[in-house]
This record gives sequence, structure tokens and C-alpha cells, in this order.
Amino acid sequence: MRFVDFLNSKQGLRAARNHCFELNGVVLGHFTALFLQDNQIIFTKDGKQCAVPYYLGPDEDLLQQKVNPRINNIRAI
Repeated sequence: MRFVDFLNSKQGLRAARNHCFELNGVVLGHFTALFLQDNQIIFTKDGKQCAVPYYLGPDEDLLQQKVNPRINNIRAI
């Protein structure tokens, strides 16, 4: 299952915490938090945090930002 499938609701984001995720074969860890304002998806693995940017583009120009295409490759394992 892809991580983007969990993004549609708070219920889905809560359910995502029960899964471990990987990006292109690299384990990111368990989903911890989604901070759209801080542009981060946080995963925790072995007590360490891994942040994946939600948007790509300049912080000051919201019209230029695009959803990070790598998010489509994050999968539950």
C-alpha cells in the first residue's frame, strides 16, 4: 500500500502509524507526523527521525511548489 493512500483523512493518518514504510527499497521507518506547514513527513526508525519534504520548490513562492513525486514511491512494508 502506498503512503499517499493514507493521506486522505485523519483516520488514515492514524492507521499509517501501524505500518513501517520504505522509499525505493530503503526503510524510512514508522510514520510519526505530517507537518504541511513545516513541509515535512516524519518517519522514526531506531529512535532517529527521517524527514521527507512534502513539497518541492522555493518556500517563499507557494505557486511554484509541487508535491514531492517521491511520496508516490513510499510504500508500507
